[in-house]
Amino acid sequence: MATKNIAEVVIAGRILKITGYESAEYLHQIASYINDKIAAFQDMEGYRRQPSDQKQIMIYMNLADDYFKSRRQAEKQKAELEKKDKEMYSLKHDLIESQLARENLEKSTREKVEQLEVSSKEEIKRLKEASKELEKQRNAAREELEHQKIAAMEELERQKEAFQEELEQAKAASGKENAELAASREETEQLQKQIRELRQHIYRLESEGKGKYNRNTGNHNN
Repeated sequence: MATKNIAEVVIAGRILKITGYESAEYLHQIASYINDKIAAFQDMEGYRRQPSDQKQIMIYMNLADDYFKSRRQAEKQKAELEKKDKEMYSLKHDLIESQLARENLEKSTREKVEQLEVSSKEEIKRLKEASKELEKQRNAAREELEHQKIAAMEELERQKEAFQEELEQAKAASGKENAELAASREETEQLQKQIRELRQHIYRLESEGKGKYNRNTGNHNN
């Protein structure tokens, strides 16, 4: 429970004992304020000519005027404070909304980055698989071209052996008539022609093999 304080103060030259729940220092401040008011009025010539009761009324009114002005000022400050509190609340609300928007943006950005990383990994995987398939097709084309070259060389060797055999037979039959020799020469020319055609065929096979490889590579890249 609060304790009352007692203070001796001087007001208008009189010593008074004042009690209250406020501190003695505060009570002295009140007495000093009243003395200042009385002193201010006593400096006025019009106040000095007034009777005692009128003087008291003037002081009372002036104190009441100070009180109401102070209260209006306090109410004004309170209203300004409430206005600032509302503005502060609005700012806090805007700040919270901004933070939520930023968090949503960061979340959306993270999700997009994660999706991009997944897509990049899938694309890299697809490219690796496509590269393996391309290498497989290239090796198959090489093998096919190599088989064709071997087959063409074997055919060329077979024809060469047949030609040599015929040539040996032609030499053994050198005693035959000139017509047979001419025929042998004609056959030899035909055989040489066939050899040239076979070589051209081999060259075409090699060109087609390279073209097939390039087409496979182009189709894969598309």
